[in-house]
Amino acid sequence: MTSGYRRAKTDQSTIAVKAVVKREYAMAIQRIADMTLDDLNKVIEEAIDRRLQGLLKPEDSRTTSELLEALDQLRFTPPEGAKSTLEMLREDRDA
Repeated sequence: MTSGYRRAKTDQSTIAVKAVVKREYAMAIQRIADMTLDDLNKVIEEAIDRRLQGLLKPEDSRTTSELLEALDQLRFTPPEGAKSTLEMLREDRDA
């Protein structure tokens, strides 16, 4: 039994390949079995390029300085008098 997530992901991949084939060849969608090896390689390369471009697009529109400020706010600062990590490691080792 396949999950809905798996089915949806496959459907999106199929749609992406069909769109690339349709745009590239300006004809009805070809079956993979009817493609030449060069045609299939072009379709695969374009599908990979589209996915990589999607991964390279920044999802966050904040500037670098805004991101660094947010990281500073999220950084954990131990309370005064807390043991250092070295001290805790030595305690564990000696125990």
